[in-house]
Amino acid sequence: MENKFSICIPNYNYQDYIGITLESVLNQQYQNFELLIADNHSTDNSIEIIKQYANKFQQYHYKINKTNLGFAGNLDEVAKMAKEDLIIMLSSDDVMQNDALAEYNKFVDCIPENEQFAFCSAFEKIDGNGQFIEYLNANKSILWLHTDIDPELTLKMGFDVYKVPSGIMLERCLNRFYSPFNFASTCFKKDTYEKVGGYSGSRMYNPDKWFNWKLLSETDFVYFLDKPLFQYRWHNTNQAAGQLATGDLKYWVDEYRNCFECNHQMRKKANLEQEEIQDYFITHALKYSIRKIAVGDKQMAKRVYNFAKACYPQNVKKNKYNGYNWIGLVLFPLSKYLLKKVIK
Repeated sequence: MENKFSICIPNYNYQDYIGITLESVLNQQYQNFELLIADNHSTDNSIEIIKQYANKFQQYHYKINKTNLGFAGNLDEVAKMAKEDLIIMLSSDDVMQNDALAEYNKFVDCIPENEQFAFCSAFEKIDGNGQFIEYLNANKSILWLHTDIDPELTLKMGFDVYKVPSGIMLERCLNRFYSPFNFASTCFKKDTYEKVGGYSGSRMYNPDKWFNWKLLSETDFVYFLDKPLFQYRWHNTNQAAGQLATGDLKYWVDEYRNCFECNHQMRKKANLEQEEIQDYFITHALKYSIRKIAVGDKQMAKRVYNFAKACYPQNVKKNKYNGYNWIGLVLFPLSKYLLKKVIK
């Protein structure tokens, strides 16, 4: 069966990469897709490059936002353009391997017709010049377990395929405050996107994490294809690198919102109470603070620790990592050498 895909690309000031990304899509072995771009009011040469591709592919559509809508807002802008049943959200600095869509089409045919699902694949991490850094596969994630490998799907696809009930995966994600999917390679149904209200434009960092949790609340199963079908580009101006460089609390504000905005449906699906999710959030924050102490960044450690206390003071007080933070901040810098063992 020929499944139809909408490949959605949000772009902002990636003139150095957008052409490479578009070429990787146009060179797919499987050609039953539409290619969509929403440019977030770029100030570099991105728009000119995007327009150059208008005559290269019939199912190519783009829009230029009148103002910058933020990262999450632009994800929704491009997703709303989708007309096909299956959506792939592709960053404008990432790359699809030539056989990516062919493998995705083959895999979708393996899934029961009425099943609600979402999936991603492994990918290669590359630098700004396209040089290989490392593989990011299921073994690099603590969310996908070896026992999750589905023998039947693995045999059909020719590589390991992990299958997990969505409720179980949601509980794993909330326990660690992790995302189940790689942004560069996630595929989901258009009607599921609409049902969960999209990315909602309300997260400053990692809006895909909150979106993926919402996907888990509306799907039956989720999958991981353990074959590197995409390339994720790590460079100084991408979202993840920017978060590390700035060291601000925007990320933690998002995590706090992720915590208290988990609704009844999500909690029921994951079989968790609200206070358990609060405890997971506090553990997540306190362990991060300890890591910052261990690398000598007392200022950021203190900021995150105080932010956690402001959010849920009682949860911090009873958390087992609270004492390590207090000792670490008081006895810094001696403690930074001792606390490395705590966070392993």
